[in-house]
Amino acid sequence: EPGVERTDITYNLTSDIDAAAYLEELKQNPIINNKIMNPVGQCESLMTPVSNFMNEKGFDNIRYRGIFIWDKPTEEIPTNHFAVVGNKEGKDYVFDVSAHQFENRGMSNLNGPLILSADEWVCKYRMATRRKLIYYTDFSNSSIAANAYDALPRELESESMAGKVFVTSPRWFNTFKKQKYSLIGKM
Repeated sequence: EPGVERTDITYNLTSDIDAAAYLEELKQNPIINNKIMNPVGQCESLMTPVSNFMNEKGFDNIRYRGIFIWDKPTEEIPTNHFAVVGNKEGKDYVFDVSAHQFENRGMSNLNGPLILSADEWVCKYRMATRRKLIYYTDFSNSSIAANAYDALPRELESESMAGKVFVTSPRWFNTFKKQKYSLIGKM
C-alpha cells in the first residue's frame, strides 16, 4: 500500500502531534478515563466525547471509523470496533483510545490507548495479527458508523466489500475469496 511502510510500530502515541498530552487531557475527563481504564465494549460510546475533544483541539474533517475483526470465515458475529479520525495540518490521525481491549485477545501489541497517524495506526494493527481479517469504513456520522458496524450476526459470505479498506488479508481470507468467486462463476 502506498504510504504505509512495513515498520514495527512499538509506540502507541505518535510524536508528530502532542499525543501524550492529548491522552493525559482526555483522562482528566472522568467519564472518558473510566472507559479507557475498562475499555471492553466502550469504543462506541467513546466516539462522541473523543470527537468533541478533537474538535476543541483544532482537528477537522472528523470521521468515525467502523472496524470489523474476523477470526475465521464461518464466524457468526465478528468483533466490531470504533475509532475517531481527524485531520490536523493536512494529516490524518486516529484516536483509538480503547484499542487495548484486544491485548488479551490475540493482539498483544495493542497494549494501550492509541493516538497515531493514519499510516502508523494501520501498521500497528498489521503487526498485531496475521491471522485475523481486519477492515474498516470511515463515516461522517457516528450513528451511521455504529449501525453499519453493529455487533449482530452476519455472514462474511454476504458482506459487500465495496468501500472497505483492508488492514489485513490473512491467507484463509484469500482462499475463501477464491472459493466464493469460483462458485459464483459456476452458477
